[in-house]
Order: sequence, then structure tokens, then C-alpha cells
Amino acid sequence: MIRNTKIEDINEIIELMKSVYFNAPYDCYLDYNYWLEFIKNNHSFVYVIDNKIVGHSALEIKDNFGILSKSFVDEKYRNQGIYKKLIDHRLELAKSLNLDFLETYVTTHNIIPQKIYLEEYDFNSFGLKLLDTSDLFNSGQRTSLVILRKKLNNNYEFKTESLNFSKIKLHPIVVKQLNLDKYCL
Repeated sequence: MIRNTKIEDINEIIELMKSVYFNAPYDCYLDYNYWLEFIKNNHSFVYVIDNKIVGHSALEIKDNFGILSKSFVDEKYRNQGIYKKLIDHRLELAKSLNLDFLETYVTTHNIIPQKIYLEEYDFNSFGLKLLDTSDLFNSGQRTSLVILRKKLNNNYEFKTESLNFSKIKLHPIVVKQLNLDKYCL
């Protein structure tokens, strides 16, 4: 069952994040006050089974678009469609809010969510974002993110941005859509 995140869920969300990630993507993700503010200022959801939070996701609103963020599911509950149900929930909310488009960021090494967004939800690769932050992810990379976007308003036109990236492994659809064949391994 998907429901809105409550303040009393924060500690359980932090523990879930610790179990999902070897290192939290950012140190602030383990901070109670960070989550308190985040929940107050964004659309934050949990997936609950037998009174246990097994997944989390959020929709952040920025101007005329939404960012799908902080999506994670307990490893023991994966491959049960929970991640997709959380995407569906946020997609419907974004449509009801008349947003122009949705954006999400997926680490370049995380092919499964790339595949889900690209192949099942018709998101498009929009670019790459290189992060120069020392406290990111457990991947051994400093890390890079694939920027994925889905247009919700057919009259909206995306502004193009220049790409700056190094050789990294990407889902084949990302490589094709961004014309990166000569750059990717």
C-alpha cells in the first residue's frame, strides 16, 4: 500500500536507506531534520507491507516540472512491482498537477532503473550529470548520473544543454538517444 509519508516514518526511512545503500548517497539522507524538512516541502510516499515500510519515493516540484527522487525499495521486496507502483503513483500526481515534464536522475551504473524508465515509461535520455562530491554512492565511481525526462505537456519544448562526461557504462537506449556510441565502453 502506498501512503503519504508521516513524520513518525522518518527513523524507519533512514534505517531502510542504510539497508539499501552501502553508503547513503549523501550524508544528509541519514539526518532526521533533513527528512523532516523534506517531507514538509515535497510529496513524499512510502510503500507499506504488514506495517513495515519497504519502499520510499518522492515527487519534488520545481517551477513547472517534477523531479522523481529518493526512490528505493528494500532488497527483500524487490521484483514484486513495488518500484513501478511508486513510479505510477507519482506519475499520476504529476499529471493531476499539470506539470510540463518529469525528470529523474539514475546513476550510470544502475541499469535496472534506467531500463524501467526508458523502456516501460517512455522517458528519454536528456544528458549526463557528473558529480564531484566525495560522499556519493558505494559504486567506486565519483559518480555520474543519467538525466531522464518525460514530457507531460505536448506543447512544452526542452531546452538543450551541452554534455560533458567521461567514458562510462550506460544502458544502450541512453547511448543511442544521446548519440554517444563513440564515447561509451
